[in-house]
Amino acid sequence: MMKKILAAVLLCLTACTAEAAAPAETPEIPAETPAIPLTQDVTAELDGMTVSLQIPEDWQAVTVLSCGPQESITTLQISPDGKEWLDICCTEDFGVCGTGLESKKEVLNTYSCTAGYYDGWKRFSWIRFDEPYQNLMIARHAEEGANIDMDSVPAAETEMYILQTLEIQNR
Repeated sequence: MMKKILAAVLLCLTACTAEAAAPAETPEIPAETPAIPLTQDVTAELDGMTVSLQIPEDWQAVTVLSCGPQESITTLQISPDGKEWLDICCTEDFGVCGTGLESKKEVLNTYSCTAGYYDGWKRFSWIRFDEPYQNLMIARHAEEGANIDMDSVPAAETEMYILQTLEIQNR
């Protein structure tokens, strides 16, 4: 309990100091990060980019090639359980429904992006990166009929913790 109080006091002091120097769009950094060992290094060659990140040992990572009428897209899928997953891919085609959508500026590692949250959910539905990585996106998917808790704070923190390890390189 004392650690939490001390962390809260330090966070307040840090926030007060950083508030004057940090831009208004910088997202809050959680007081505690999940105690998850990120033991797997994952790298994928996507269309025009190389991405790498770290995931927990019990997560899965696969690279999938989908062929469409106009293009083929290579996607890196990361998943905790196979029932839900995050697709990381490069595409110029991106569109979403605006009903119930709240867009928030985020910073993943050092990369600025916009994340879309629907209906006040704690977990993002999609992330679109800013230039020079504007074709890179992350989208959430789930197995049909899967009941995914979009308000799960621990799951949201875990995903953001993993995505803070993201490294991007243009080829």
